[in-house]
Amino acid sequence: MNKIFIQRLSNYVYFIILALIIIIGCFLRIKLYLFNPGMHHDEANLALNMMGHSYLGFFIPLDRNQVCPPFFLIFSKLIYNLVKFNYNAEFSDMLLKFFPLVSGITTLFLFPVLLNSIFANKLLNILGTLFLALNKVAIFYSCVFKQYSFEMLLAVILMNIVYNLKFNNENFYRNILIFLIIGFCPLFSYSSCFIIAGISFYLVYLFFTLKKKEFLIYLSVMCIPLFFILLIVALPLYINTKSYMNAYWNKEFGLHFAEYIKIFFSQIFSESNFNFLYFGVAFVVFCAVMLKKNIKLFFIVAVPFIVTYLISYYSLYPAEDRLLLFIFPAFIINLFFIFSLFKFIKSDIINLILFIPVMFYLGFFISNPPALDDLILKPDVARDVWEYFEKIYDKKTVVIFAGSKNSQMYYSKFFPVKRSSYVLDSTNWYELYNNISPGTYYIISDYSKSYNYLLKRRLLADTNILEYKFFISPWIKNKNKYGWYMKFEKE
Repeated sequence: MNKIFIQRLSNYVYFIILALIIIIGCFLRIKLYLFNPGMHHDEANLALNMMGHSYLGFFIPLDRNQVCPPFFLIFSKLIYNLVKFNYNAEFSDMLLKFFPLVSGITTLFLFPVLLNSIFANKLLNILGTLFLALNKVAIFYSCVFKQYSFEMLLAVILMNIVYNLKFNNENFYRNILIFLIIGFCPLFSYSSCFIIAGISFYLVYLFFTLKKKEFLIYLSVMCIPLFFILLIVALPLYINTKSYMNAYWNKEFGLHFAEYIKIFFSQIFSESNFNFLYFGVAFVVFCAVMLKKNIKLFFIVAVPFIVTYLISYYSLYPAEDRLLLFIFPAFIINLFFIFSLFKFIKSDIINLILFIPVMFYLGFFISNPPALDDLILKPDVARDVWEYFEKIYDKKTVVIFAGSKNSQMYYSKFFPVKRSSYVLDSTNWYELYNNISPGTYYIISDYSKSYNYLLKRRLLADTNILEYKFFISPWIKNKNKYGWYMKFEKE
């Protein structure tokens, strides 16, 4: 009787805690979405591509060296065009971020399903979901017009489907259809290629161990569309952006494994000198144990994680937290797998005991939630400056953009101004300023205070400054992001 009572109590507490974690994760994402901070320049770049291209245009290299899977932009454009009226800047931003928000929230519901199918362990399911739900990168990119949240969702879906796939004669044709669909996944997420690599190795392993030709059929059905997508869509994109991104990529690539592991702990350990070598060694040991204990999970979860590292190490993929968000669920599973082998944590009594610190943590988190500006990893004040500037603009003076010209170009669509063809940025200050014809102008900028100081002192020393306003957005005032506008007369 006591055993049945404890089992039921453990189940009730488990579902309550899991539901609470999902609710908190959804709340943080929805709260940040409704707060609706202005779009940073990467988002603005992608938005300009979405607005300026037809649906077929998403399958060729995008403008401004942007990289985004075609169907993410197709879904976004469909949503954006669904409502037909004159958008303002804030509503446009929210509409663009809606699809990433849905993707981020859906991941919160599907990831516990994946964890349960792998571990069937209440404590690990809760801790894994908690790790994902409260991760700042996952929260932020659920409310940003970029594809990273959707890529993470697709990775969870792929791992869930393949891990639970039944390879028997009755499911042969159904499996063919599943693997055919998987072969088209790079159109939805380029990073899905790393998950597909693990699936491919798994099918090859099954073919050599079970000697059944259907595994080669599955592999062929999956790889044929994958090959043509990589050849026709991904390769031209890679060639187009490689030369431009080479200098940037070289700073991020060539990581040692410990540095690669550090990226996934970046939101927990802020100390840059923290030694992650031990974490890296432990992680390799965990993967080796997984290879011995659960080879299917090793191919589906550990191999994509390792392939992603190797591709990054050899300078073929940038190793940044946002670009590695898709592999974060696999990282959690790899990290927790070793603990699933300890039988004592499957005990309902042990679970009830270990649930207590989790509940205390959730209580503390609810009573001391993170500030919204702490969740905004890439602040930008372009929209704030435009809204501020619009109140005083005389509708006739020519306006020169300074700072992030992509953000300026995007927001100028919602704030009509008499725009100059000149754009001032940090690479061409003197050259462009000297080419400006005599007359009266506004400069509007979303750059930092230091940039404003240099521009004002060095470039405008020989001009008559008629008006100058310095704007600090209240929600990012501690992050060295400032907006300002200046009216001047050049003789």
